Amino acid sequence: IRLDSSYQEAWYYGGLVNVEIGKWDDAYEFFTKSIELAPEHHLSYQMRSGVSFEHFNYKLALEDINKAIDLKDSSYYYYQKAVILDQMDQFEESLESVNLALERDSTDLGSIFYKASNLVNLNRFSEGCKELQKIRSRDPSWDLSEFDEFCK
Repeated sequence: IRLDSSYQEAWYYGGLVNVEIGKWDDAYEFFTKSIELAPEHHLSYQMRSGVSFEHFNYKLALEDINKAIDLKDSSYYYYQKAVILDQMDQFEESLESVNLALERDSTDLGSIFYKASNLVNLNRFSEGCKELQKIRSRDPSWDLSEFDEFCK
């Protein structure tokens, strides 16, 4: 079987397969080729951002998720950006991004969690605890014990 190397979707899906089997370097290369062939393919930027994040290369992860956001307004992309910024200890910026995610989907518990986490990291305990209470009321199975000392 001969593959068409200019077929962008093959590169994108090849990247997904490599992510699934943990071949992060190969996945990065596949997503890069997908982007070269289709520079407006927001999913390739989003996935390559995730690969960079897995390699602790937060600067590259942030660059790619910003490009994905430029191409498509998505609550998940703002959430992913918040997670990256949180890992970079940029809590104010992370909070801004998670608020944008919540403007688009106010029910997402992951975004609510990152909002609470950022508020606690910014020593805004009362506000953070109110956000954690939203999670507890919607899904009591979440383990939020790491915040117990702040939310008594």
